[in-house]
Amino acid sequence: RSWVPFFFMLSGFVNAFSLLSKPNPQPIYIISFLFKRVMSFYPLFLLSIFLRLEAVDLSCPIHKTSLIFTIFLLHAFGGQYYCTWAGKCLEGWVCLDLVNVPSWFLSSLWPSLLLVPVLYQRIAKLSELGIVLSLFVCWVVVPVLQLVCVVDKTWGIPDAFVKFHTFFKAHMFVSGMILAAAFIQVSETFQLSSNKREVHPTPIVVQYGATISLIGLLLVFLWSDPHDPLSSEILLETRWLAITGGFAVMHGLLILSLSVGQDPISKVFTTPVLVLCGKLAFPIYMLQDYAWSLAVKLTTSTEDARIALPFVLAGCSLIGHFWFEKPMQSLFQNPQQTLHKNK
Repeated sequence: RSWVPFFFMLSGFVNAFSLLSKPNPQPIYIISFLFKRVMSFYPLFLLSIFLRLEAVDLSCPIHKTSLIFTIFLLHAFGGQYYCTWAGKCLEGWVCLDLVNVPSWFLSSLWPSLLLVPVLYQRIAKLSELGIVLSLFVCWVVVPVLQLVCVVDKTWGIPDAFVKFHTFFKAHMFVSGMILAAAFIQVSETFQLSSNKREVHPTPIVVQYGATISLIGLLLVFLWSDPHDPLSSEILLETRWLAITGGFAVMHGLLILSLSVGQDPISKVFTTPVLVLCGKLAFPIYMLQDYAWSLAVKLTTSTEDARIALPFVLAGCSLIGHFWFEKPMQSLFQNPQQTLHKNK
């Protein structure tokens, strides 16, 4: 769970940066913005569902409910009903889908995208103090309030609801948008300073922020033992606060450092192999369930399937990206240009 808030923060940063980096940000329509963003991932997501339909028993009402919630990206918002996962019926707040378990992330993410058209112009006008205070609210105030809701059993909030629901993730998305505004402001300051022939180098903590943050996170993970019953009981509240807000400083530093590109780790990510891996990241994420089922069919034992999985997943991801995801993104992002090329 520790990296889930990071990906929400990264999504907020990327979506806001693409808008805030333009001079004089103009208002955008929520529907058109949401449509373009959702259609950038929905075709491949729909393909992943189609490839896993064999796992669904359409004669079972529970399976039908799970499939419908999944198709419409609502499986992170389920009510108190029975849901199905791995062939077992469970009672909980979340419809754990049969066909693509990792896709809960998309179900929890798309509501946060609605915040971009609403907030990005306001965030662009934040002063330095406003940015600091806003990050304080996102990284301290909101996680503390969430911690109170989780610890106070009178609220009756199940763990699954905490893990999946967008309510517990949106503040990290907004903090990513704020980081994008801060990064742009700092970049403009450095550019202005260089025009005046003044030397204002990037702060050392940002230059090597990726290395610093990854080492810090590694030390935390090595120190923490999730199987220690004493630790899990006494440090439960502390861990939750760290996961939802405490790690945010290191996550934010990691994003800023990768954006600056001066850290040695940042330069490693610019190598062609890792650039390709970055392009294949979403297909890998979406097709991992199908790749596993295919690996099981192609082998005779579970151990052989585990050995074959990386190769099967790599092949599925390459095909999914170049033959499906990339053409679909071009079609929905620039439909007129795509149609003109086809003619």
